[in-house]
Amino acid sequence: MLRKVLGKISGQPPAQLQFDRLPSGKPLLVDFPELHFSLSHSGQWIALAVSCEAPIGIDIEQPRKPRDFLRIARHYFHPQECALLESPPLELMPMHFYRLWTMKEAFFKARGTGISEGLGRINLAGYHLGEGVSFDETLADRDAPWQFYYAMHPLPDTTQLHVALAGTDPALEELQQAGIHRGFD
Repeated sequence: MLRKVLGKISGQPPAQLQFDRLPSGKPLLVDFPELHFSLSHSGQWIALAVSCEAPIGIDIEQPRKPRDFLRIARHYFHPQECALLESPPLELMPMHFYRLWTMKEAFFKARGTGISEGLGRINLAGYHLGEGVSFDETLADRDAPWQFYYAMHPLPDTTQLHVALAGTDPALEELQQAGIHRGFD
């Protein structure tokens, strides 16, 4: 899928695309480093985001098993995000948790650093409240024009698919559900 999509966008035969990695481990196209992409998978789902403007990150999660959300959050999340998860109604905790998790993963994928940089260095509690996102003062690009997109899609098996995108491409601000396509066409 990655080769087919990037081949179509770059105008190159998919089999001839050459990939390399940045020092951080983020993959890139050797002959088209300005073509930014991110890939994620969960369960039977695969998601690909591509930007010709700026780095982009995508994450999807299809929850399949119960998790101790508060234990995970207290270990990895910002304290204000933990407080959000602990606030009523508690039946919304799984949805809030996966929104926070996917948005954080997408953010760190866009940065090219991965979540080992520290999930607590971005605070998305304000995003939930419509007040924006705050960043740790030590993040080098915290003043960049970060954009975020999140959606939850109900699935026929009564689970949900959580999708998040992050990056500095201005088009992310305008992304709507209609801009997300299923399949290869």
